[in-house]
Amino acid sequence: MTKIQSTITLLRLYFYDEDNMQHKAALKKIYEINHAININQKFPSESLDELVDIVRKILADEMKKVEGV
Repeated sequence: MTKIQSTITLLRLYFYDEDNMQHKAALKKIYEINHAININQKFPSESLDELVDIVRKILADEMKKVEGV
């Protein structure tokens, strides 16, 4: 449980920009998953899949920025 909470904290630190729609979507999924964990509820695997898809898109966009520099 501690490892999950640490990972969630790191993700929240990275996706801090709520003005960025992708970051906002990632934060929403993180909060959903975190809430389910906090109340000992099983969260749908779709939530985790959606978070992974959002993060992949964010990382791909960041790589394009780096390559364009």
